[in-house]
Amino acid sequence: MAARQLDSSELIPARRDWPRLDVQSREPRTVLLPTVTTVVDGDGVTLVTISRRDCPAPPDTGRHDTSTVVAIDGDVDGDTGCLLRSVLEEALSERDLVYCDLGRAGYFGAAGANALFAAQRHARARGRTLVLRGVHGIAEMVLAVTGLDGIAVLRDGP
Repeated sequence: MAARQLDSSELIPARRDWPRLDVQSREPRTVLLPTVTTVVDGDGVTLVTISRRDCPAPPDTGRHDTSTVVAIDGDVDGDTGCLLRSVLEEALSERDLVYCDLGRAGYFGAAGANALFAAQRHARARGRTLVLRGVHGIAEMVLAVTGLDGIAVLRDGP
């Protein structure tokens, strides 16, 4: 696959202070994130791209509404984990069923596990469902070690 030159308007510098829910504040805060977010380091190297798309719920779920797929392409680490958390929590606030596709995730460390744990807690508190798909390699090991392998994992899907 040929590399595509990114326009500077598409780039977001990696930061540890991505928007997240402020549990100390009594004021609700909404952060609307774009459909596709690309995080780059100081040298312009892409760390991760996180995208969202809506799709019909699969027939085997018995649901007739729309679900959301959040796809990760790249590394989920301390610089990008809070962005994943924000995107998943926003999607779970809007939809009853959200898929997190890890099929193209490279590195997936503790920050990724923390993001999934927070998103799963967010989903349960709202009666929503988070389903993982494309779990492989280091992500599979991290989920097993942290006990997060109990989140529903779909082998094939939207």
